[in-house]
Amino acid sequence: MIKYIPAESVAFYLLADRIVSSRLELSAGQAAAAAAGPRDAALVWSWVVFIVALLGTPAYLRMHRSAGQPWKAHAAISSFAFACWAYAVGGSAFVAHGLYDPLLGGLAVALFTYGAGMFRLTVHSRGS
Repeated sequence: MIKYIPAESVAFYLLADRIVSSRLELSAGQAAAAAAGPRDAALVWSWVVFIVALLGTPAYLRMHRSAGQPWKAHAAISSFAFACWAYAVGGSAFVAHGLYDPLLGGLAVALFTYGAGMFRLTVHSRGS
């Protein structure tokens, strides 16, 4: 699965999400008791980080595409892969809002890995 996602998206998300989750006091996939103030801002930032990384994935792929590469299909698959991966690793946006389930995370990775293998993205030469 990770081969579909640019390393820059993974690195950004892991670092920024851990910064946010430290404010949320999340550890081992469990949300801390709700507190007012800084925690509320961190809840918003958890989604901001996820959305920036999600939207940054196709933008990065477009900037670094090869000639003839079907980058739109690649970007769609990579964006979906990123969303599945971010959920599976227990991203703070999902954990803090009670949306995370390790079983679903594992199944998402398994289903994506199986399904993505059914797509063959080929590079088209300009002359053909």
